[in-house]
Amino acid sequence: MSESIPSPDVLWQVAAPLLNAVGDIVVGLDRAARVVWLNEAANRAAAARGLKGESMIGEPFMRGVQFAVDPRFAAAFENLAELHETLELDLPVPGTDREVYVRLVPLAFGVALVVQERHENRIAQRAQQDYEERYRTLFDAVPLPLVVYHRETALVLAVNRVVYEKLEVTPELVGAPVATLLDDSELPRYERERTASLERPQTHGLWKLRGTGDNVIEAEVTSFDLEFDGQPARMALIRDVTEARLAEAERSLLRAAIGHINDLLVITRAQPEDDGQHQIVFVNEAFERHTGWHRDEIIGKPASILEGPGTDAAVSARITEHLQRGEDVRAELVHYTKDGREYWVELVIVPVINDLGEHTHWVSVHRNVSERKVLEEQLFQAQKMEAVGRLAGGVAHDFNNVLTAISGFSELLLEELPPDGEPYEEVLQIRAAAARATALTRQLLAFSRKQIMRPRPVNVGTLVRNMERLIARVTTEEVTIRLTIDDTVPPVVADPVQLEQVLLNLAVNGSEAMPDGGVLSLEVSDVALGESYAARHHGAQPGHYVCLVVTDTGVGMDKATRERIFEPFFTTKSGGTGLGLSTVYGIVRQSGGHIWVYSELGVGSTFKIYLPVATSADTPPEAVAALPSVLGGSETVLVVEDEALVRDVTRAMLERRGYRVLLANDGEHAIRVAESYFGTIDLLLTDVVMPRANGRRVAERLRMLRPNIRVLYMSGYTEDAIVHHGVLDAGITLLEKPFTELDLARTVRELLDVPAPDQ
Repeated sequence: MSESIPSPDVLWQVAAPLLNAVGDIVVGLDRAARVVWLNEAANRAAAARGLKGESMIGEPFMRGVQFAVDPRFAAAFENLAELHETLELDLPVPGTDREVYVRLVPLAFGVALVVQERHENRIAQRAQQDYEERYRTLFDAVPLPLVVYHRETALVLAVNRVVYEKLEVTPELVGAPVATLLDDSELPRYERERTASLERPQTHGLWKLRGTGDNVIEAEVTSFDLEFDGQPARMALIRDVTEARLAEAERSLLRAAIGHINDLLVITRAQPEDDGQHQIVFVNEAFERHTGWHRDEIIGKPASILEGPGTDAAVSARITEHLQRGEDVRAELVHYTKDGREYWVELVIVPVINDLGEHTHWVSVHRNVSERKVLEEQLFQAQKMEAVGRLAGGVAHDFNNVLTAISGFSELLLEELPPDGEPYEEVLQIRAAAARATALTRQLLAFSRKQIMRPRPVNVGTLVRNMERLIARVTTEEVTIRLTIDDTVPPVVADPVQLEQVLLNLAVNGSEAMPDGGVLSLEVSDVALGESYAARHHGAQPGHYVCLVVTDTGVGMDKATRERIFEPFFTTKSGGTGLGLSTVYGIVRQSGGHIWVYSELGVGSTFKIYLPVATSADTPPEAVAALPSVLGGSETVLVVEDEALVRDVTRAMLERRGYRVLLANDGEHAIRVAESYFGTIDLLLTDVVMPRANGRRVAERLRMLRPNIRVLYMSGYTEDAIVHHGVLDAGITLLEKPFTELDLARTVRELLDVPAPDQ
């Protein structure tokens, strides 16, 4: 039975005790010149180069050679399998004054490569070791982590003791990639910057490193080139700045909070100067941005430098009194920027007390509340306009009843008088006066948003173009009209007649503001109002609008005039009624839009009207009914009206046309009349606004008694019973007060001629 031959690996391991005892480097090679074994001296030499000995196993030896290669040595390696005798050579180590004695010893199971230092080199090596020990002592004495790594391979060559105390590392750090010190989040950045950093002999930056435990530390890492053990290397000096960065972050946050808050921060000395003023010692960036004062200009100045002609002296005096008593202060007053612009400020002043309990400074926070003040003023104006509108609407409602009687009786009287007599002319004057009064009441109703609207889709740009010739006729020759119209604007749903009145009133108003001529600009555009605009303009809603802008280059208006221009009967013109702009205001608001005016004395005025874009273009046009050929009849009409004058004149008008008339003075009375009357009642003619029961409720109850009855409402005032947002409910027929006999006759006949009631 033959014995098995041990493998080369086993034979090398058998020889290991002997070869490890040798102080020289011994590397076992196979006949293909691959490394199969290293003794301890060889492993130490590999570690000094940043390599692990086991990583060399199986690799060609020539890849790791550090000494110069003699031609004989190279030739032997090319045909190592044919080496039968020991090859001995003295070879220099490049970059040093050292030489090594190298032997290639052929063995039965391979080749042993022995590297031995010459004796004189050993003396120098011991001196070098002594130097390195002193260097290591100094290296470890540095209180900051130091890491030396190979410049090209980035493998760690050496570290000092502090590295193991401060960072999460293992004893195997030497020979490992220096990137193992980094937190995982920094690895992509390391890969990006590594090549570029090699082009600089020194780098500096902040990096996140793996601290002890699960901690991540922030460190300033400064690395620079050096030669280490004959190799190109870099040394990294690591300074833990985690706590310093946290402290600086807190300081930066505090500075940012103070310097970048929107509120203005001012610090003044607690002790006043001889003039009683408190000197400013600090202002934040918001103060500089808002006031225009640079801190170098304002430091040392009294806080009163922010006051001006519009500052309330009483409020200022009250602030001074509180400061003299050492009390907190809260107040609102007017301040001024460096260039004289006025703004409202909400002021809070509190004392600063030091650790000794001494009052050293005043800290004042100035909050700009100008926008809030503007909104409060807008709200006040809106409330005032609403109150005036309710009053005007109520007056117009009552006055319309009186005008209905005056107009109606004057028409009846004219039919009785000969047209060539003086009484006839006098009654004509009465009727004309009533007509003028009717126009005024309609303007009041427009302002109070109580008029009846007949909306339909309107292209505002087309309406403006069609009105250009009319506008040119009502303005002077010295006025130039300019149109800027976006032809792509979507339609709005509005009453076109009312919009024409708006445009005409604004054009006339602008022309009169330019007695010496100028430019009247009309613009139509498509705009979107955002949340910020709505927040600054009371009553405005965000959304999609068509904007109509009317601008003149006239005399302009001061603030007091601007605040009152939409009030009825307010005018700055001699002989003006003061109802033109109030009518514009009412029409725009009733159309669901908004109007804003911008004006300054000597600059001119701009009126901006925002009308909401139609959500649907399906609003049907109004049907045009054919006029009845006969304006009278014999049907029975129930007239319900709480105003006796209107009730009487309506009865007279209808009876003159041949109708049978039943009268009721309110809704309850109307029900009793209908219940007690045995004949047919063809038409209910009822006022809308009445005590106890409005016209809508009367009609509903009568339809239960008489299903075929037709209903005609009469009113001079929109009311929720039949109208919503100024638009008649579907199926409603309304006769607006004051009406003429002809208006009444036509409307009654049209309604009675409908084949079947559908209301």
